[in-house]
Amino acid sequence: MTTLLAAAVVIALCTLPALALGADLGPGNPFFAPSSLPFQAPPFDKIKDEDYQPAIEAGMAEERKEVQAIADNPAPPTFENTIDAMEKSGQLLRRVRAVFFAVVGANTNPALQKVRAIEAPKLAAHQDAIYLDAKLFQRVATIYKERAALKLDPESLRLVEWYYKDFVHAGANLSDSDKIELKKLNEESATLSNAFSTKLLDATKAAAYMTTDKEALAGLSNAQISAAAEAAKSRGESPGRSWTSDASRAPTVAGSKSTRSAWYPTWIWPRSRRPNSCAGCAVSMCTAFSTGTSLRPRRQSPRKAVG
Repeated sequence: MTTLLAAAVVIALCTLPALALGADLGPGNPFFAPSSLPFQAPPFDKIKDEDYQPAIEAGMAEERKEVQAIADNPAPPTFENTIDAMEKSGQLLRRVRAVFFAVVGANTNPALQKVRAIEAPKLAAHQDAIYLDAKLFQRVATIYKERAALKLDPESLRLVEWYYKDFVHAGANLSDSDKIELKKLNEESATLSNAFSTKLLDATKAAAYMTTDKEALAGLSNAQISAAAEAAKSRGESPGRSWTSDASRAPTVAGSKSTRSAWYPTWIWPRSRRPNSCAGCAVSMCTAFSTGTSLRPRRQSPRKAVG
């Protein structure tokens, strides 16, 4: 249930295969069970674009089932049957999310972008279904209030405090009406965030400086020039043409002022002008995010003691 960074592949520790929750997910899917590679590194040689979406869908269903069982447990809440159980839940979703968002951030393509557009609001709703579950939060809150008497080791105590603060910051203490509003805003924010990333990528791809004059690229290494030529070829340009969108390096590496002057506008303009403008999407995204933030309590500084 820990939030995963898109830029890093977080390796899940679970050793059990995923629950077969759908016909689309079985042993043939690389995410069905933990990787057998050292440190459970993802088997990228076996992962195909079409493997991600069924694994994400099955992972959400699996985690929701596991968390629902924790919330519905008739036994009094304990560290083991609530906090520890939550830590062990959602292993399939952890595996696939870690790899998916790392790949999308580093080497995306239209198929992966489509999956992200479909799954982004679903993942936001999935997160809310867990953190805004009143029964589950009640169990977490009970353990949190009794934590001093539980004689937990420092790591377990920190975990209890972390989960409680995460639930509160996610909106667990909000009224039912505010929770409904927050869910809508979170889904909207996830959709807009994905749209912004897509527009920004499209704008970057559209930012092209074309030249047949190798001297105009003085300051770039041979490898960079070769890569630019390959990029031009992939865009269907004629042989001998070079292309690059790395205009952020132009002022320091391009050899002539005329090159720098021609290069910079091709990079900056698509980000602020139609049809690839990101501005409108960014404004809408920030509005949704700030509105949602106004509903939730501020996250407490780690320097302060947990009250």
